[in-house]
Amino acid sequence: VCAADWCMVTTVEGIGSSRRGEVHPIQERLAALHGSQCGFCTPGIVMALYAALRTSPDMRAEELTEKLDGNLCRCTGYRPILDAAASLCIRGDGGSGCCGGGGGENGGGGNGCGSGNKGCGGGGGAGGCAAALPSHC
Repeated sequence: VCAADWCMVTTVEGIGSSRRGEVHPIQERLAALHGSQCGFCTPGIVMALYAALRTSPDMRAEELTEKLDGNLCRCTGYRPILDAAASLCIRGDGGSGCCGGGGGENGGGGNGCGSGNKGCGGGGGAGGCAAALPSHC
C-alpha cells in the first residue's frame, strides 16, 4: 500500500460500470465477443488489457497476447478472450481494429466500439481507444 502513496489506483469499476451506463470499450468488446463466462477472471483480464493499451496504444495482437500471460481462465477458454483483445489492436495493414471507422458516435463506425460509448476517442492508433484512457501515476 505504501508504494501507491500519491498515486491514482484505477480499478475495473473505475474505467467503466454498467450501473453508471459507461462501459469502457475494452469491457464492451470482451462482452460482445463472449470473452467472459463466470466473471471471476474478467476484471484481471480487463485491467491487463487496459494497462497494456494505456502503455502502448499501437500494440499489435501478438504483443497483447503476451501481456495476458498472467491471467488464468477456467471457463471461457482463451480464444474469445484473445479475439476480443485482437479486435482492440492495430491490424497488420496499419488500420485499427478499434474505433477505426468513421461515423457513429465518437468515430465508432459500427465496428462494435464507440456506439454510444464515451470512453472511446475514435480514429484508431494513437487516437483510438487507448488514447481516451486517462493518464495515471
